[in-house]
Amino acid sequence: MSDEITEEELRAAEQRWEDEVGCYPFATEVRFDGNWRRIIVKLSTTLEIALDPLRYRGFESASDDALSNIEISGVGYELFFPMLDDGIWLPNTFRDSFPNLRTPAAVKQVAEQMLAA
Repeated sequence: MSDEITEEELRAAEQRWEDEVGCYPFATEVRFDGNWRRIIVKLSTTLEIALDPLRYRGFESASDDALSNIEISGVGYELFFPMLDDGIWLPNTFRDSFPNLRTPAAVKQVAEQMLAA
């Protein structure tokens, strides 16, 4: 078995990325609230969400210092915690939280309906 990526696999991965980029909101600001012990994320839609670090594997025993050191990467889709060498991929969080929006097309359709209202 070869570890090389075929041209077809590369094109399929690029298409999945194109489908995903632009349909999920992305992080524009992020901070850790030590009082509530929540990761507060301001999204491109101006909505703010609070994430419970206990919901994410590898974050259960993270210190407040480790949770306070956050970088936004992945065109705003990843919250990266350098002290943990781990991150939270926001599209997965959205899909897990809203199972009826499992595909980028479904997310885009709901977002367009909300904007039209």
